[in-house]
Amino acid sequence: MRRFFVNLNAVTGSLSGILAVPHPDGIYLGRLIHAEVDHYAPPCPRRPQPFRHMHYHVILVTGGGGSFEIDGRLFPVGPGAVFFTSPRQSHQFLNAGQDTTRYSELTFEFVRPGGGALDVDFSEMLSAWTGRRCD
Repeated sequence: MRRFFVNLNAVTGSLSGILAVPHPDGIYLGRLIHAEVDHYAPPCPRRPQPFRHMHYHVILVTGGGGSFEIDGRLFPVGPGAVFFTSPRQSHQFLNAGQDTTRYSELTFEFVRPGGGALDVDFSEMLSAWTGRRCD
């Protein structure tokens, strides 16, 4: 049997914990906003306008096909494709036209205990979390 350990404790030395990101202006604590498995949205006739917010997304395409819009570019999607978006990055994952995409997602944010959300890009957030450069 495989075992997986996740540190949920507060920051302790070099072990940062899965839900805490050390940053020069303080510690940011992770908060899960939304998680969904095998999401399917019936297609709209036209692709809705993209939007921006202060959340991170991890999207795993589980079936179908189509395209996602990220930063004004359309990316073809198919089963097994993974997408990451950062705070303030424009995106739209809903189906349009003939799209049939199904996906699973995690939407989360990191906030300071006194307020304020972390708004660095995904690679910078992962670098701070792991203590190693992440491209």
